[in-house]
Amino acid sequence: MSNKTTQVILLRDKGKFTKFQILIEVMRNQPHVKQKDIADKMGITVQAVSKYFKKLVKEGLLEFGSEKAYYRLTSKATAELHNELMNLENYVISIK
Repeated sequence: MSNKTTQVILLRDKGKFTKFQILIEVMRNQPHVKQKDIADKMGITVQAVSKYFKKLVKEGLLEFGSEKAYYRLTSKATAELHNELMNLENYVISIK
């Protein structure tokens, strides 16, 4: 799949973009991440964030510790974010 196709999918697929935003917020705030803070920042419900967290754990992108509100990105998530950010950067450069 080309970079251009990947960018369009990320920007057009609301679920994929929401997942991307949640991973970015976890990265910015880890390890002490509050689902409510992410929900407030993104303008979605805590229940929606909770569903995404469960999905992200199942996909191996997010891990949680024994403490409440303790979440970390996995190396798989870091690589995926890096790839998506590079694709977005290339897309923006091509538009300029």
